[in-house]
Amino acid sequence: MEPDKVVKTEEEVTQEMQAQQQAQQQQMQQQAQAQQQAAMQQAQQQAQLQQQQIQQQTQASIVIEKNKATLEEKQNISEDQRKLEMQERLELIKQGNVVEEPPNLAGKSVILQEEEMMMESRRARLRTEEGNQKQQEILQEQVQRQEQNQPQENREVPPQQGGQMPEDPTQAGPAQERLQGGPSAQDIQRREFAENAPQ
Repeated sequence: MEPDKVVKTEEEVTQEMQAQQQAQQQQMQQQAQAQQQAAMQQAQQQAQLQQQQIQQQTQASIVIEKNKATLEEKQNISEDQRKLEMQERLELIKQGNVVEEPPNLAGKSVILQEEEMMMESRRARLRTEEGNQKQQEILQEQVQRQEQNQPQENREVPPQQGGQMPEDPTQAGPAQERLQGGPSAQDIQRREFAENAPQ
């Protein structure tokens, strides 16, 4: 064996070491890139979640502000109505007209009027539902009565043509016997031939 062919030279060893180092560096770079991509994706997801939360919060705050504004406006309207009513009553009292009934301040409230309207609509809906249920119960009772009366009517109906005996008197007897399990058609033919044969 030649030692030059069996033992590696220093150049070959250095080349292999460099190749291994390059491969390790490439693996490290790939791992680092994968970690960076995963971190970027997580950051993007977190940013999206934060944006969604911010949007939801802003929408909720807008709805709350709108509700507050509508309530304030309704309260202001009801207060204005009450002030006008009180001024009218004071003018009537100054003129000498005495109003015996106290002012119905609750009836002039816009919020209470809306609540009463909602209650009225709910009551009307319940009434319609109850009416529909009653109609369904009446229809079911009518159907049950008709079903109970149907068997009596079916008893009085005459039998259908398929169950009737033939009109021919000569064929009535053999057909009756066949229906009752009597002689066969061949026996009946033989008997008729014997009866009709010349003596």
